Amino acid sequence: MGKLKFYALTSGDLCALRRHISPEYSNIPKEDLIVVINTIDNQYERSAVEFCKTEGIEYHVTDSDGTAAKGKNSVLELFLNSDNEYMVQVDGDDYLTPHGVWLYNHLADSESPPDAIALMNQMSYIIDKSDEFVNSEEFIKEPEKYLNNRDFDIPTKLVRFFDFDYDTISGLDFISELVDRGVNQENAKLYGKANIVFYKNAIKYCQNSESHHRVTWLSKAAASLHKYPEGYKIGEDTLYYYLLKNEALSGKIDFKINDEYPATYIYDQRVPSTVVEEIDGGKNWQWMVDFNEAVSRFESAGVLSDIDLPLLKIDYPTDYVANSLGTSGNLQYTFDSDHNHNFEHPANASESSIQEKYNTLFSNCCCS
Repeated sequence: MGKLKFYALTSGDLCALRRHISPEYSNIPKEDLIVVINTIDNQYERSAVEFCKTEGIEYHVTDSDGTAAKGKNSVLELFLNSDNEYMVQVDGDDYLTPHGVWLYNHLADSESPPDAIALMNQMSYIIDKSDEFVNSEEFIKEPEKYLNNRDFDIPTKLVRFFDFDYDTISGLDFISELVDRGVNQENAKLYGKANIVFYKNAIKYCQNSESHHRVTWLSKAAASLHKYPEGYKIGEDTLYYYLLKNEALSGKIDFKINDEYPATYIYDQRVPSTVVEEIDGGKNWQWMVDFNEAVSRFESAGVLSDIDLPLLKIDYPTDYVANSLGTSGNLQYTFDSDHNHNFEHPANASESSIQEKYNTLFSNCCCS
């Protein structure tokens, strides 16, 4: 059995911080949670410290430069200096589902947990911009009034945010679109080319038509290998994924990809974030230019590979019911389709647990 802790990195959202221990959200036991307060907002730092003290949660205040990579590296350092064997990192405004908490605890109790896990088919909540209220004058004038106050029910939708189709993207006229948004011709050409290069690289080096990968689970062995590349406001997760993937393909660590059906992790974009601020309404794609340059350096250094990582497989109890908080559900399996032997089970279920589920449901079924 490995000792596991959940590390929540927070920089400015007390409502999101509360969700980690809320029975309506993650419901992480307080003794299993470590809060890392990494912020340039002194008032928020005091509020987060007070929350942790009141709730009896272990917390650490770390030096911040306002970037996610700096905060994540402080989490790695705290983990490496602890006696914990495994960690799960949750970013700022995001949260784990109860299924995610169960799965990671299950792995920690297993005989041979992987060293690292990244996600595919990642689920995200975004604002539904097609909704009438979101396009109303009331919302447009004061969006933060509604986005930062959980008492307001903002229209949202659940999407696979990082999924993309390269053929569709390569046919888009980015330059004209950017010029229409007010970007000058020179930058429009730069950003238009950057978009094509970015998605072309993602096709080659990411997995399952994803443009980004998030690493959630780490062992001490994996965490000791690399830091998150600093100096990037967006994309540090994927650059870190590339570095660990290279180590895995070199045989140094066991790195698996988890299929998020059902979801373990929710990327919540219902409140203003670094990404939203950085892209400035879709007019500033300098982060993508910088990210592509980093990928080019990785290519030159020989640390990138187009080989896919193996998928994580879990032995589930036959009666397991995944609570993904109403987000992405199970995969539907079909046996003996002529007899309608269909059932649901997680997409990452092992072959043996799928067979056991089938046997439990249909072993006494008479078909002719």
